[in-house]
Amino acid sequence: MAAWGLAVYGVTSFLSRFLWGAIADRLSVRHALAIQAACTALGIALNLAIQNAWMLYAVAALHGLAREGVMFRQ
Repeated sequence: MAAWGLAVYGVTSFLSRFLWGAIADRLSVRHALAIQAACTALGIALNLAIQNAWMLYAVAALHGLAREGVMFRQ
């Protein structure tokens, strides 16, 4: 289950690069980073609520999405 969670994280992290690129083109960096910070905060809070495999995959996907949001500003 943990390996699948990491796989979901990795795939989501890779695919979200395109999403963050589109967000960065449409919004200011300040707003894009606010969205990224909200995704990170939500992911951290949801870590406490994981009860089954599907919740693990959803949180892993959210963390993958948030992780690439940090990378786009560099």
